[in-house]
Amino acid sequence: MIKLLRERMQFVLVITLWVVIIAFVGTIFLVWGRGAVNPTGSNVIATVNGDIIPFDEYKKAYYRTIDTYKKILK
Repeated sequence: MIKLLRERMQFVLVITLWVVIIAFVGTIFLVWGRGAVNPTGSNVIATVNGDIIPFDEYKKAYYRTIDTYKKILK
């Protein structure tokens, strides 16, 4: 009985390890295959209703919001 359990656990372990290996390899290909986030080199972070939002403008608004909450919450 114990021998049967050990054999089945070995099979489950092998399958689990293969799934983990495939997940890691798949993740590497997804991350490297995606390339640069913005391959054109432009400064656009998003487009909303046709309006272009540059990264610098987003960063300024983000830090203004952080400073506002720091002042409110001290």
